[in-house]
Amino acid sequence: MSKHTSGPWKAENRPGVGWIVRWDNPESQICSLRWIGGPHLPEVDRIVEADARLIAVTPDLLEAVIKAAIPLEAIYASVHWELAEELKDTVVDAVLAIRKVIDKMEESP
Repeated sequence: MSKHTSGPWKAENRPGVGWIVRWDNPESQICSLRWIGGPHLPEVDRIVEADARLIAVTPDLLEAVIKAAIPLEAIYASVHWELAEELKDTVVDAVLAIRKVIDKMEESP
């Protein structure tokens, strides 16, 4: 798996800077987000904040996705689908989506 800065990450709004995502060290910075193009509208602040918060939970989301992959794949391999045909596509879609996320994390730039 590719290496990344371990979590937890935190989103903060720093006056004059914009939103930053950092880890435990208050002086650290993984990335910064601010609106730099077009008219500045109130909804832009909400969008930038939401993006910063989404980025900040990425390590937790990745951990959850990886933890979900193993049991979902085991369910897929062990269920008698003739008894639960309506769930088969949902489980297959979930397994494929999880694998896609993990593969993206492992890709080289």
